[in-house]
Amino acid sequence: DRRAMKRATVLLAVCLCAMQAQGLQAREVSSSAYAEPGPAGAAWGYQGEIGPEHWGKLSPAFRLCGEGLQQSPVDITETQPRRLPHLAFQYRSNAVHMINDGLVIRLLYEPGSYMRVGSHRYELEHVDFHTPGEHTKNGFAPDMEIHLVHRDASGNYALVAIPVLAGRRH
Repeated sequence: DRRAMKRATVLLAVCLCAMQAQGLQAREVSSSAYAEPGPAGAAWGYQGEIGPEHWGKLSPAFRLCGEGLQQSPVDITETQPRRLPHLAFQYRSNAVHMINDGLVIRLLYEPGSYMRVGSHRYELEHVDFHTPGEHTKNGFAPDMEIHLVHRDASGNYALVAIPVLAGRRH
């Protein structure tokens, strides 16, 4: 939908301006310079016959999307207070490479930025901008979702998802 893409473009422009103000530089590279994990040519999306409810049937490599219990998208229907390990972010200013493959806008980071969950360290690999947001709260999807994708030395992922709602234009 054109309105959703326009909102995402405006939100991305705001994010890039904020990055520039903090000394970060974005440089666009072609989508052919980045190989998305997964089977080549397997089309997926957020609506219709290639939407989340069909992901498990689109390719044998996506099988767990239909069978698994811990993959996107997640609908949060109930929360409970928990005592969690301390969460700390340590991000450096550096150049990022931007990729737009038509489904996701991705900023690739150079090594050196990380977060800690307790004493466990996860390196920031990339930041993804999804529109509409992948995850929902009681069935409601945000206009956009920002994913801070981290990985530890053993290859385990830690993802921070930030929902974004489009505001009124002033």
